[in-house]
Amino acid sequence: MLEKDIIERYSQDQIQHYTQRLSEFGSSSQADSWTSQYLARYYYREAVRNLKDLTDLNIFNPERKIRLLDIGSGNGFYLNYLKETGLAASVDYTGLEINPETCLAAQKQQSDAKFINGDFSTMNFPFRAFDFISIIGTYSIFNALNDLETENYIFNNLSKAFGYVDYGVNLLISRCVVPETTLAKILKISENYELKNNLFGNYMSIFLYRQKYTNDVYSAVKQFSS
Repeated sequence: MLEKDIIERYSQDQIQHYTQRLSEFGSSSQADSWTSQYLARYYYREAVRNLKDLTDLNIFNPERKIRLLDIGSGNGFYLNYLKETGLAASVDYTGLEINPETCLAAQKQQSDAKFINGDFSTMNFPFRAFDFISIIGTYSIFNALNDLETENYIFNNLSKAFGYVDYGVNLLISRCVVPETTLAKILKISENYELKNNLFGNYMSIFLYRQKYTNDVYSAVKQFSS
């Protein structure tokens, strides 16, 4: 459980940072702290890799959409990417954004989707409310927290997110934010994970699976078809 003071300091710092970015760059990838739209799309491709494969393999029930929570949804560019790739038609998307102004801007642009303003640390959802939770570049700025508080914030939120999913949590994060001690702690959340730590820009992708059987089937079919 995170201390209230840690949550408040983190939240205030994030809101201040992204309000300033929104004022400076408008509704753009730079406002979400990506250095370019190209870089953002590069990480979005990595984030949808498992989602697309599983959709193509029809592992999920085709009669309902895949429930996806996007923590740190920013201006809604990940949803734009899902629409461009055709995945949005198979996804029941919910965006969660800590900055109220950014959340409002995203909702105005994406009136057909659901965006919630709030800090995931303080929110509660129904048990196994989602199939996937994506956290793409969200945990990158921790100016208001020391190293130990940063580790606790990331670990506690990932553990919490893992409790809300039927399939898995995908985290894309800079290796500068996650030292080896923190990474080791994160990988203990699930006995079944995928780590890709050589992404461009010093980033890594961590996928924490819940359903080992489903993942085994997915891995076997993918290997057979490659």
